[in-house]
Amino acid sequence: MGHYLIAGKILRVDLTNQKISEEPTNAYFEQFIGGRGINAKIIYDGVTPELKPLDPDNIITFGAGPLTGTEFPGSSRTDIMAKSPVTNLLGNSNVGGHWSPEVKFAGYDHIVIQGKAEKPVYISINNKNVDIRDAGNLWGKDTWETQSLIKAELGDLDTQVMCIGPAGEKLVCYATIQTCMGDAAGRTGMGAVMGSKNLKAIAVRGTGGIKIADPNKYSELCKEVYNLLKEHPSYQELSQVGATRLTDLFGKINYIPLENFQKYTWDEGKEISCEDFLKKYLYKKVGCFGCPMRCKEFYKVPDGGDVVLSCNFYSDFIWRLKNSDMKLFLEIASLCQNNGIDQISVAGIISWAIEMFEKGVITEKDTEGIPLKWGSRETIIPMLKKIINREGIGDILGQDVKTAANQIGKGADKYIMHTKGNPLYGSNIAPFRGSALATAVGSRGDLMRSIPLLELNRVLISAYGFDEATLKMYEEYYDDLAEKITGKRKAAISTEYEGKSALVGYYEDIITINDMLGNCKWISSYLDIPITPEMQANILSAGLGISIEADELFKAAKRIRCLERAFDVREGLTQFDDTLPDRLFEPLPDGKFKGERLDRSKFEKMKEEFYTLRGWDTKTGIPTGQTLEKLGLKEIAEDLSNRGILSSTKKKSKR
Repeated sequence: MGHYLIAGKILRVDLTNQKISEEPTNAYFEQFIGGRGINAKIIYDGVTPELKPLDPDNIITFGAGPLTGTEFPGSSRTDIMAKSPVTNLLGNSNVGGHWSPEVKFAGYDHIVIQGKAEKPVYISINNKNVDIRDAGNLWGKDTWETQSLIKAELGDLDTQVMCIGPAGEKLVCYATIQTCMGDAAGRTGMGAVMGSKNLKAIAVRGTGGIKIADPNKYSELCKEVYNLLKEHPSYQELSQVGATRLTDLFGKINYIPLENFQKYTWDEGKEISCEDFLKKYLYKKVGCFGCPMRCKEFYKVPDGGDVVLSCNFYSDFIWRLKNSDMKLFLEIASLCQNNGIDQISVAGIISWAIEMFEKGVITEKDTEGIPLKWGSRETIIPMLKKIINREGIGDILGQDVKTAANQIGKGADKYIMHTKGNPLYGSNIAPFRGSALATAVGSRGDLMRSIPLLELNRVLISAYGFDEATLKMYEEYYDDLAEKITGKRKAAISTEYEGKSALVGYYEDIITINDMLGNCKWISSYLDIPITPEMQANILSAGLGISIEADELFKAAKRIRCLERAFDVREGLTQFDDTLPDRLFEPLPDGKFKGERLDRSKFEKMKEEFYTLRGWDTKTGIPTGQTLEKLGLKEIAEDLSNRGILSSTKKKSKR
């Protein structure tokens, strides 16, 4: 294989001992491909259960994939992994932009960081020149200013910077890592892990290239992908209006919760239009390295500043907090990006605080005189700033939710909407049985690593205003697709339970394949775009100069997922942690799905079916020794067996 498509080196930096070393990527490639896969193996081998997430010896890895930095559309992604301060399990986030291709051009596939510097530092990588530099002048700076100052100091505007903001420095457990203007590794607190190491940023500049075994065939296949993408309706939607119209449509089908999942409709007569706001204030559409989709929106708003947005910002800071002021929404978004804090988590935390305030669990004495009200600027901005700066009640709410709930007491844990400690996405998952299952069993306690979009899309099409014939055509398309994937046409219907375990397993594999290859899942069959694993395997084969089949990609995805599960059960995860808040098992109070409820016994049956599909013990959710060995993870089976985990048939949660 040589070094086709991969740079061939993994860079290791020990901040405690100021030691820099390299190792070959090839040792990991065959089994784990790249990105999320190689990260998972490095973390499993290097992070033991005895380590706490913010201990110096916790490892944080930044991984590119074999497609990263090539002309394959959307080949921009960086996978980031460490033990999470949010869940105390495997933490993982994924970010686009331009940083990861630069890492490949500098000659590395992965950057692995361990230890803690005595004082704030940043790592500078210029091809093979790697330095640990003083960051005292950067500590306390926001993420945009940090990037500008580093580029000025290094004298190269083409340098790409990954950095944390004040929230990461202050160890807010759900702090993010930011790059470019609006790109964030948002979930599971990777920014707090960087902050615990006194690591402000990683700056990279590379002037090398990426070798391709058959450049003509590779280029031809990439052009084919590009043409398929440009012709697809998802491309038209996302490249023109991004997630704005989708958010409006989600509102129409009551997919977005309000008031901490207590309701799903606005007060009578209230209408919110993200699309109208976009038409009024959009400056231009922007995208990541090599991406024609340009799914992000660059806003220039008078008296509101400049902000680049995409995806969940809309639902979290409008519906979830019942905020109808779009300029306030942009102000919140800017604060989150500048300070490096996960908007999904902090929106959930503030929602939790407001409900606790309403229920008398906390009072104005706890909030230092701030009355907590839905949609109020006087609530949201001060509370957000308190959390970012770990001041007052913000010091409590900036911790993981279980610790915070224990400190607050008075039944505070009843109101937090989380799975495995990770605050839920702002999605009405109860009537979407596949999404409910995906959230419960997901590798990081949310639905975005396995969400079966098929069932959501089948409901979403009803909000577009299609005529009856067109609507019927789409419904049949999704029914056919569900049958193709699971053998069950009913799996496409959101409120059905049949076939959902297979549906979740399939989407989980698709997402894992994209994460290990280093390309954006939005440019794949995840969004029904006909860029299939078969096509990705063909492109990989042309780039590597060896034959790769789609089945091998699926097997690698299953191997990675099983390895991640093994890490978590080694940390104490059990089947009892694969669950949802009690509120989601209650009848829905309003909206399109009023009266629907998630049946607990049927939910548990879906879970067992998913465990069976994955080759995990149906009662404990622990991967079996047979499954691990079948996937080439014999050493993992031996490790779990030596720890007395594989022999266990019934465990109570340690968590």
